[in-house]
Amino acid sequence: MKISEAIRFVPFYLYNYLTRNKIYKKMNHIDENISDIYDYAIKNVPFYMRNKTFPIINKQIIQDNLNDFISNDYDKDELIKTTTSGSYGTPSTFYRNKDKKINQITDVLIFGRHNNYYFGVKHGFIRGIKKSKKSLFIQNEIHLDPQNLNQKAMEEYYIKLKKVNHIIGFPSVILNFIDFCEKFKLKRLTNISGVTCTAEPLTVEDRDKISKFFNCPVLTRYASEEVGIIANRLPGETFYRVNNVSVKIDIYKFDSDEKQEDGLEGRIIVTDYYSHAMPLINYDTGDTGVMETIIRDGVEIKCLKEITGRLVEHLYDEKDDLISPFAINVLLKDYQKIGQFQFIQLDKAKYRLIVTGEIDNTYKDEIITDLKKILGNNIDLLIEQVYEIPSLKSGKRPYIRNEYKKE
Repeated sequence: MKISEAIRFVPFYLYNYLTRNKIYKKMNHIDENISDIYDYAIKNVPFYMRNKTFPIINKQIIQDNLNDFISNDYDKDELIKTTTSGSYGTPSTFYRNKDKKINQITDVLIFGRHNNYYFGVKHGFIRGIKKSKKSLFIQNEIHLDPQNLNQKAMEEYYIKLKKVNHIIGFPSVILNFIDFCEKFKLKRLTNISGVTCTAEPLTVEDRDKISKFFNCPVLTRYASEEVGIIANRLPGETFYRVNNVSVKIDIYKFDSDEKQEDGLEGRIIVTDYYSHAMPLINYDTGDTGVMETIIRDGVEIKCLKEITGRLVEHLYDEKDDLISPFAINVLLKDYQKIGQFQFIQLDKAKYRLIVTGEIDNTYKDEIITDLKKILGNNIDLLIEQVYEIPSLKSGKRPYIRNEYKKE
């Protein structure tokens, strides 16, 4: 541990130990009497006073009834306001109380143990919005801008990443950095002790590529600004462990508010146990996935087999039938020459595939033939080669984009 990390780490954990506060208790698995979020919501939240059956809610319903979702126990002006990035639609506002924020921080630290992340560790954070100088100093963080991935930007990444022990952020950017290093035969960075991938889909193969390149464990975090950590794919595992202490996950069908069977894709619906100021019960995250039950050390674990994407990332074939983005990801991962890719549906039966790799016409024809098996023989598909895949305003570079039907 470096001196700059120790002067942050030691006081933080010493204070938590001496005060036996909420962070200490949760990190050491000490049970607390947490109010039942369902009973609490019915008694204190206007929306649930009227809707005691807890219907499925989403961002739009919340924004249309914002004040009714805030508990009568709290003054909205004294709560912590959070605004989602709006990468896939209109930005949404949520409110948290102090305990909720503490819970989110604690979850980050608990799961961070699996890939060498701890409070005070010197880390590079790939994110579109830069924090204040004060926050960067306190958190021992170096900001990495994801907007540009050209050679100059990657050279700056290389210099900055020499100074950190941990990397957090978009996997597409990390993979681009790896490709840059391999292309120019740069010396591998041996100072990275862990990587945390966030905000974008990440295949197991790409996860293993990152782990092999940096020779360190990689954790894939599934989270949202409003809820916090929902699930994690731990190093070496192929499934996502649900953050059962803080949330409950259910998978619902696409066309009805009925629970989906295990093994079948559906909408990810979350209940947040700690969201007392603004309860999120049966909250449609906008993401899609598949639930399964596995056995680990003789114990049944309910987990997310796969997070297949966001509902707005789903595609439609030539007959206008819904297609999972996972089908495209699985197919294209076998075409290693394409490098990074982005698949966009422009209109009905009209698509565009952007790739960063150099491929010839024969290779393109093979890809088109296979994609037609999924989308239909009469589709219009253009494959375009670029140096860098353009990002959204948030800095994300989603594998799949739907410009035809935006939910």
